[in-house]
Amino acid sequence: MDGIDDAPSRAPPSLLARVDRRRFLLGIFGAGLVAATCGSEDKPPFGSPGGPRATNTPTRKVRTITEENQLDGDGNWKIARPALIGEITAYCGQVSVQRGETLNVHVSTMTDGAKYEADVYRMGWYGGVGGRNVRSIKNIDGENQGRWDPLRGVQECKTCKVETATLLLECNWRRSLQIKIADDWVSGYYLVKLHEIKTDTSVYAIFVVRDDDSSAPMIVQASTNTWQAYNVWGDASVYGSFGADRRYIEKTRRAYRVSYDRPYDVNINDKMQLGAGEFFRWEYNFVRWAESMGFDMTYTTNVDVHLRGETLKRHRLFVSLGHDEYWSKQQRDAVEDARDNGVNVAFFSGNECYWQSRIEHSSNGEKARVMTVYKDASLDPEARDNPKEATVLFADPPVSRPQSMLSGLAYGSNTQPDYIAWKPVNVDTWIFAGTGIQEGDAFPGIVGYEYDHMAPADKRPEGLTVVGSSPVNGFLGSDTSVSAVHTTASGATIFAAGTIAWAWGLDDYGHESYGAFADARLKKLTENIITRLTGPRTVPPPH
Repeated sequence: MDGIDDAPSRAPPSLLARVDRRRFLLGIFGAGLVAATCGSEDKPPFGSPGGPRATNTPTRKVRTITEENQLDGDGNWKIARPALIGEITAYCGQVSVQRGETLNVHVSTMTDGAKYEADVYRMGWYGGVGGRNVRSIKNIDGENQGRWDPLRGVQECKTCKVETATLLLECNWRRSLQIKIADDWVSGYYLVKLHEIKTDTSVYAIFVVRDDDSSAPMIVQASTNTWQAYNVWGDASVYGSFGADRRYIEKTRRAYRVSYDRPYDVNINDKMQLGAGEFFRWEYNFVRWAESMGFDMTYTTNVDVHLRGETLKRHRLFVSLGHDEYWSKQQRDAVEDARDNGVNVAFFSGNECYWQSRIEHSSNGEKARVMTVYKDASLDPEARDNPKEATVLFADPPVSRPQSMLSGLAYGSNTQPDYIAWKPVNVDTWIFAGTGIQEGDAFPGIVGYEYDHMAPADKRPEGLTVVGSSPVNGFLGSDTSVSAVHTTASGATIFAAGTIAWAWGLDDYGHESYGAFADARLKKLTENIITRLTGPRTVPPPH
């Protein structure tokens, strides 16, 4: 294409800036291009003639979590050389896909014709390897459809569409790959690792495989809306944007609408985030641990609960993970309807269900590809006619639906330092059975960097039992982070961890710079919660 820079320079360290109240450090070096499909060699699916051989050949279409994780893992899912300046980048055309459907992947290379390859990995335990290769596509010709650089903004993206009033940016890149989701692929988080050959750099695109026919006891939700809220690819997140001087401006100029039709940004301060949203930060640890335990479960996303919330009632336990801040009204309705029909809920998360957002069509008419959140009813054009859909805090008028009436807790603030000790209380409660946890124990690193605290008496459910009470300092000064459990009139039990880092007590992968916080006692406590809220399960054999 005309006008493409031959050698974009790397952004200097001085570009790094704090994005917002969550200390989300950018340090982003651009990303954003896309390539159409060209001659590719697609490795046969797992289990097919000529394909990879299983260590235990399945006799049915869908393996259990235990059976899946007894297959051989492949550590090549890890990225050794990240694509920091847009050598290759991508996004998936769907947040999730059902088994048997086809995933569209939109890929961009820095130059037309650049060769790349794509490997698809299911993420789990796999004996500690953490992922399994399920598909490989070789010898693909890349196409430059544009890129984003925080120093210079969006460049050479002829298909990019920007909505000036809201800072919505949609890439509208041509489809590069179609990946058939085999009928035997087990529901879970999947990464497409895209490797640009000449520069030997790689990046991820992420999606979830659903099983809408599943009635597994537990359904686990990916916090995809929050990933997108913080995504600055293309200049703006819902917290701020890059100004003319290419410095990130917090809050004063922010996006009111953000698109799923763009890559997740590249963050050099947290390399494991490369194209995978916030999956590696607070969700992958739960996935690794839960799959090692062999829990019978299936996976979904914020968008899917919004679209098909009735499926929650087919499960015994709905699980929210990590940083689950942005929900739609329809999602909240679906979770409360499930709760009122006896479905249990575990918030292994914090700051959950905080901002009400809307999930809307893209400018091209694609369903559920834009998240709208004005954060101010006076700015929201829908608020007057549909006040209950206003994109404000759930607790604020005109919505007036505090998160605490669902989870039992209210959002507190950020901790300072970012991660501090969790302290148990009421250790005679059933969740502590067999853990060996005593009053006065402390578990470092588990509370933060955002936490929940106790809501006012008239804004919390009756019968709330506090099981964690941790003194914190933060943006609110001295405060107390709380974990709690309660039972509703329907008989549903609700557990709220009250911290986005709960999963750090289950597995240590990926946060080594903060420390190793996994603890057998917290694992047993979390197992108690899941076992109680899902019913009996079969313990998997050692692997």
